[in-house]
Amino acid sequence: MDELNSKGQTIIMVTHDIASAAHGNRILYLEDGRIISCLTLPCYNSDLDKKEREERLSLRLSTQRW
Repeated sequence: MDELNSKGQTIIMVTHDIASAAHGNRILYLEDGRIISCLTLPCYNSDLDKKEREERLSLRLSTQRW
């Protein structure tokens, strides 16, 4: 999926798994079918390592009371 995305293909993935979500550049948080928050991260192959991406996602989830 990373290769497709790097070629300009938009990918939409629905998951509850933080490790999988960490691959995304834009993470939308939904509640009752509505977008309640959005987290934008640099491209996956940037200097931001996987652990830091997952930590940012976890922090955002905790602020959303999840």
